[in-house]
Amino acid sequence: MTLEFERLIEQLDEMGREVATRARRLGELAEYGRELLSRFSEEWELINARIALVRSRNLGYRGAGALDEPLASTFEAPEPPSEATLMAVDGSQVYPDRHGPVLYYLINVGGLVLRHGSPAPPEQFTDPRLFYGQGDVLDEGHQVIASGVVSARRSVAEIEKLAELATSHRDGNRPLIALADGPLLFWAGAEVSDKERKRLLERYLAAMERLRDAGALPVGYTDRPRSRFVVSLLHLLSLPEDEITANALTTNGRLEGLSDRLLFNNVLGPGMRTALFVQQSPANKSYRLRNGDLEIAFFYVNVSRSGKPWLARVEVPMWVAMDKEAVGHVHSMLLTQCGQLGGRPYPYLLARADELAVVGRHEKRELENLIELTLRRYKLEPERSAKDEKKRAARAGGPIA
Repeated sequence: MTLEFERLIEQLDEMGREVATRARRLGELAEYGRELLSRFSEEWELINARIALVRSRNLGYRGAGALDEPLASTFEAPEPPSEATLMAVDGSQVYPDRHGPVLYYLINVGGLVLRHGSPAPPEQFTDPRLFYGQGDVLDEGHQVIASGVVSARRSVAEIEKLAELATSHRDGNRPLIALADGPLLFWAGAEVSDKERKRLLERYLAAMERLRDAGALPVGYTDRPRSRFVVSLLHLLSLPEDEITANALTTNGRLEGLSDRLLFNNVLGPGMRTALFVQQSPANKSYRLRNGDLEIAFFYVNVSRSGKPWLARVEVPMWVAMDKEAVGHVHSMLLTQCGQLGGRPYPYLLARADELAVVGRHEKRELENLIELTLRRYKLEPERSAKDEKKRAARAGGPIA
């Protein structure tokens, strides 16, 4: 053991005091935020004017905009449909390793399809894909692609699998709900080149359009969100018009530090959702410009049935958001899903999809053994870097000479 725990005791005590002080401050901020939420709830003229202003001036506003429900409104879940088709996917990856015997990466997508209202067990699947071509593993500068590129490609593979499932399982007589873990807005980090990002975004949006054409209700589920979209809207609404500048919108002013989850914690009773909002961001604007149906809306929902609130952010495309019956199907079926696992509420299908998709250490070792056997079959001797050999020997308890 190398971590000297006794040297952390004083630091842990300081951390506890700081976290307690922060919690008290956030509680006070949440009360103020809820006052603003109530004050501006139906100020439609002001809300619309402020959103139009930040858009026209291109002030970098990343907060929420309102749809057609008062900001402070809350909604009980309707009765779930007697029948529905639910599907969920998740993905994992093995990143390229320049110290390994060959350059490759793996994307594994797993998922399930469940017919709610039917005694039939869920259909489950995994779809592993191995990428090893030079165009796959090397970037435009002939360097090994970054992990962020693989992660972005995995996100596209997940939404494409959802679109494939929705197309093959569509049924006009029952809701078709397609669950994904995390946001529906495609995101690629700074490691991804502009050319790659554009190519991946095109594939992503094409998959969203296939989901729409299949009559699916796509859902992006974020557990314990840290987003501040609605808080940013309240900050915008509370500013005098002559003080609305790009600099003023870089923080949330008096509300800085408050998250939407804390804002709504004491607003939403068990099973209730907030109003629908729409995120104001360049990415969402590009969705809207391509096709208004693709713009992403969201709401928060308390998936706890009793006791301590447990809030999730739920994202849906605009063709779902503008159909209140469809929103009700999503709302009610998420609560049904979250009631199937013990402990903290989380959609059962997403939890199972994660279990199916994840590639563990043992499986990665087995894959590498198969790769080495394959190379030898073609009379190629696998070679690992000296660094990798030493690490493998150390972890196996062998010599490191």
